[in-house]
Amino acid sequence: MNNIITTLIVLAVVVALFGVLWYFGRKRVKKQLSDQEEMIKQYKQTTPIFVMEKKIAKLSTVKLPKGVYEEMPKLYKWKKMPIVKAKIGNQIMTFVCDKKLYDKIPDKKMIKADIAGIYIVSFRNK
Repeated sequence: MNNIITTLIVLAVVVALFGVLWYFGRKRVKKQLSDQEEMIKQYKQTTPIFVMEKKIAKLSTVKLPKGVYEEMPKLYKWKKMPIVKAKIGNQIMTFVCDKKLYDKIPDKKMIKADIAGIYIVSFRNK
């Protein structure tokens, strides 16, 4: 009888601990997302680009600048992400975008894109 009570108390403490960690983790993620949105709005530029190629690939197989690749979190280096290869003026660049946006971007067309670094935030047909 004594072992059952001890086990239930330990189980209740573990469940409470996971609940507290989940709550604060969720709160931290929301704060981080709002900080990222603020930074994207701050550095966003509208640029006409010609979309050359779209594909879903691992960032380790795509030609990204070495500094950008090293700054990426390890999770994103091996995860498949939507990649857009585009021409800006006479320079060919590789961009990353959201999956929802990736499906809407036309292939082999000129668009006006809002770009923050290597991330395509939104676009409009030219």
